[in-house]
Amino acid sequence: MTRHDRRHSGVVSESSKIMLHGYMTYICKQCGTHVHIGLEQGVEDSSNPDVHRVPTPFAIPCKCGGMAMDNGMHEFPVATPAETGMEYFAYPADPINQCAILSVKGYGPIKYMLPRQDAFDLVYRKFV
Repeated sequence: MTRHDRRHSGVVSESSKIMLHGYMTYICKQCGTHVHIGLEQGVEDSSNPDVHRVPTPFAIPCKCGGMAMDNGMHEFPVATPAETGMEYFAYPADPINQCAILSVKGYGPIKYMLPRQDAFDLVYRKFV
């Protein structure tokens, strides 16, 4: 049984290691908030033909009430584990009918992107 087979609510249990292969950049059209959101393996990922590739949304709600638009995808040179508190797009329970789920490691799914990205920036800085 794979990690993706054990999903129940759309996100894997926090005891499991969540590996990220890259990140998406989003920019809020209203407040200008610019964030990087990690990509769990299988999300916007065509490197493994055995896993159904799941898309990310083109826009996500910002805490200010505006919408943050997709501004591009970037790959890490090597897969890296998500840190607690890091925003990432989780592989959904139903990859055929669902987009990736905006989540925070250690907390689960969230409704809008967070303005602070300290945990993600620590991982991001390793590769830029």
